[in-house]
Amino acid sequence: FKPCAGQKAQVIPMMGGNINEIFEFINIEEKMRPLFLCYLVFSFIPNVQYPLVNMYGEKGSGKSTGALCVRSLNDPNVADFDGIDAKKLDDTRVALSSCHMSVIDNISNISQDFSDLLCVMSTGGAHKKRSLYTDGDVHISQIIKPIILTSVTQEMRREDLLSRTILAEVKILEKTTAPEILSEGFNKKKPLLLGAVFDVLSNIDVKSVSKEGLVRMADFHMYSRAIAKVLGFEDEIDGLIANNFEQQEEEAIENSDSANAVLVYMDNRLSVSMSATEWCKELNFSDKKLPAWFSKDLIRLSGSLKSVGISIEFNKIKNKKEIKITNTNNIGKTPVVVGVNSDYS
Repeated sequence: FKPCAGQKAQVIPMMGGNINEIFEFINIEEKMRPLFLCYLVFSFIPNVQYPLVNMYGEKGSGKSTGALCVRSLNDPNVADFDGIDAKKLDDTRVALSSCHMSVIDNISNISQDFSDLLCVMSTGGAHKKRSLYTDGDVHISQIIKPIILTSVTQEMRREDLLSRTILAEVKILEKTTAPEILSEGFNKKKPLLLGAVFDVLSNIDVKSVSKEGLVRMADFHMYSRAIAKVLGFEDEIDGLIANNFEQQEEEAIENSDSANAVLVYMDNRLSVSMSATEWCKELNFSDKKLPAWFSKDLIRLSGSLKSVGISIEFNKIKNKKEIKITNTNNIGKTPVVVGVNSDYS
């Protein structure tokens, strides 16, 4: 164990607890609960790639209190939440590296740089910086850790960040309970809950589960199969991860003007090939800087668009760069609209 600033003493775990009782304090939607339990147990495992968790829900849903319950089980700290400074990401990196698990509360408007930092902390990456009071020495820090973010709405926008995220909607509580009362109830059950987590950890056997068909964040998928086997829902876990993956893809497309415009344009077309400039004109994007942005956006979203039947190809024809977009859903159908450079053969 690595001691860190502000670390609090952990309770002594007790046998006989029921891990499902964590949902007395976290009102995660029913269908997501098995996947959330897998994450709860997985977050105790060291030296693996951790998915991010975005707990989102309207005011009064108890998402912040629920996130703190998870942190208290995993890595209790005097500081409930970890603050971020979007203008000083080096300071943010240092702050987040000081403990095993972090909770970032009420997140909104995630910048590109902070999004990249979260991706690195999820799957691991080294940061190099000149050592203080030296000319040539380099200090290298490597951070990989579980992070929970809370927000009112789902705030993961970029596909690379979404693909590393468990999207967990927290439902409004039927009966509002003061955070102090929830915390008091949680602290009473905490030894039993911690013991229940350790019971699962002590019984998982990763070697006994199949390594076939693992999706992105393969560490989590593989361990989730083993955890689900212990908890009795092994037949459900692949479907739950697939559903979360589909939700990630839907969110990535929904958050992109380029993707939405392409979907509408290609609805009744099979295949269209044009330059980025021609595409922007055809899609009524007026900004002269948009062709380069449009191309980058399609590269970034190609995986998500493929999941809904839209294929993206970048070709060079007679020294002209073209983007060929194909709606595979329309293969074999009679074309309704013929667009620029359309192909229905």
